[in-house]
Amino acid sequence: MSDFEDSNLRDRTPEKTKRSRNEGSKSKKPTHKKQKFRTEWMDEKDFKIWLVPVVGEPFKGKCKLCSLELTAELTVLKKHQSSQKHLLNLRSTKNIKQTINSYFIDDSKSKLQDQIKKAEMLLCGFISEHNLSFNTIGHLSKLCQEAFTDSSIAKELNKLETKFWELVQLFTDPASAKAGATADKLYSTMLNSFIENKITLDNIIGFASDGCNTMFGAHNSVSSKLKEQFPGIFLQKCICHSLHLVASAACKTLPRDCEDLVRDIFNYFKSSCKRISQLKEFQDLCELEPHKMLRPAQTRWLSLSMAVSRIIEQWEALKQYFAANYKDDRLKVAENIYHRLKDPSLFMYYTFLNYILPKITSLNKLFQSDKTVIDSVFTKMSELYKDILFSFVRKIPNPFTYNPNDESQYLPLKSIYLGASMFLLTQNKNIDEQMLLDVLKRCRLFLIEICIEIKLRFDFSDKILSSLIYISPKNIFSQEHSNTLLNFVILFPRICNDEIQMQVIDDEWRKLNSYFDLDIINILKNKNVDMFWLDLYLYEENGEKLFSNLSAFVLNILSLPQSNCVCERLFSKVNLIKTKLRNKLMTNTINGLINTSECVKITTCVKFQPTKTMYASMNNEMYDFSKDELNSEIFIDEIVFE
Repeated sequence: MSDFEDSNLRDRTPEKTKRSRNEGSKSKKPTHKKQKFRTEWMDEKDFKIWLVPVVGEPFKGKCKLCSLELTAELTVLKKHQSSQKHLLNLRSTKNIKQTINSYFIDDSKSKLQDQIKKAEMLLCGFISEHNLSFNTIGHLSKLCQEAFTDSSIAKELNKLETKFWELVQLFTDPASAKAGATADKLYSTMLNSFIENKITLDNIIGFASDGCNTMFGAHNSVSSKLKEQFPGIFLQKCICHSLHLVASAACKTLPRDCEDLVRDIFNYFKSSCKRISQLKEFQDLCELEPHKMLRPAQTRWLSLSMAVSRIIEQWEALKQYFAANYKDDRLKVAENIYHRLKDPSLFMYYTFLNYILPKITSLNKLFQSDKTVIDSVFTKMSELYKDILFSFVRKIPNPFTYNPNDESQYLPLKSIYLGASMFLLTQNKNIDEQMLLDVLKRCRLFLIEICIEIKLRFDFSDKILSSLIYISPKNIFSQEHSNTLLNFVILFPRICNDEIQMQVIDDEWRKLNSYFDLDIINILKNKNVDMFWLDLYLYEENGEKLFSNLSAFVLNILSLPQSNCVCERLFSKVNLIKTKLRNKLMTNTINGLINTSECVKITTCVKFQPTKTMYASMNNEMYDFSKDELNSEIFIDEIVFE
């Protein structure tokens, strides 16, 4: 091989190989490959105190003690670590006093664990609030790890696991299931629940439920047992149930066509996009909103009024639609709807219902609210009863003792009040006289039935409900303010039955009316009853609470129930949780989901802040369930999970 060929061969040899053979050219200096900053360095013992990355500079790091940017190379970092400036800054940080716990506890790890627990609780709240499948949380935690690869919290979310437990039946064995949900069983179950949760039975001051015989029968019911064991307990049939039953009973006095029309219209449109689209053309023609049809539901207390209002709103569009389509449809139901919409008497009935039903449903909605309204129950029910009674009866001095069936006090048929819209309809000169009289008679029967049902379901002679008006802020600072509260206090023996305590409460009551200046009274009078008494409970002068005993007594009274609508909401929530796809959920799991949902609903699952107790409860012990405990309510041989 010639020297020329040997030279060409050496030129083709990579520089790295040449340097390994000591054949490299001295004139060519080796190029240096840049090193990117590695997050692993921040976990090393020598660097974790001071080394941080530089945002936007992947090839640099920064010493946070010296505020100096450095090239991301180990040799550079180690050289800086041994510099005098860095050692001086590092020595100054060690002079900072630390708590004794810092020598035994790694704060960074503790904070990370709390952040992980918070993330897990927020995800659990998200699952509970939106009634999602348990499998979702497992997939979601893995998704967070893939989406947020640099998050130490997301890395730990793989600890979230789905726990499948056995199904718990309503009854523990076939014998108890055969016996059914008797008053004895419900009563004993309720008391056992209080005892197991270490709630003293002296705290039982009130009870509310629907008015079925099992709960509120005269003999051997839950309420009768409570009254026997806890004398002086406040018992209240759910006022919301009662108002719904009042409206349902009164509607039976009207022709059957009223109920059939709203149901047939809903069923006609509910499953046909084509019919809904065709109806929209007539809604646009009549300049109406393209609202869907509604139907009254037996278990939805406010649905009847909304369904009637929707039919009245869309009456003209519906009439034109069925006039144009009922023959082509060749359906008996479409023909029936068309003829009913043409009936002027039916339109008058719906107009009357559109006036009277909102009076009942608005009150029902008020009593369903989460606000404190127990003090206004008697006043509101009295106003409703007198408003309806005096629509067809002359003014009488004692309306609550009057029998609505007594015809001697009835107004003339054409003088009864059925609302402004009905008044305008009756002024039509072309209306058939006999048909008008029939409609007015039916409407009067409706009003009579409402009054009868209200008197049947609500006791206007109840001393407790009628006296709650005294604790209203407006009445406290009025001229009607009583100089003693003792007649009111003795109505609640389960809240206060001590003579000395009664005297203390009455002394504070007597002082209340004349204690505050007029300017402060004007502010207090406009407060809600619960906030008024809470502010009064917290009021201090010179470190002494002046009205704490009186306020505590009244706040206990305000906690008394006027309905069981909260329970009804929970029943609906259970139906949303235990669906066909999740029909194997056991009772303990449903309880956990409901409790979680109730806990996060105030702030939503996004802004929920766990408490210290919740952090402390998140440990391995929460998964410790004995086999007997899991199987305690199961009496079927085998459950197959798909």
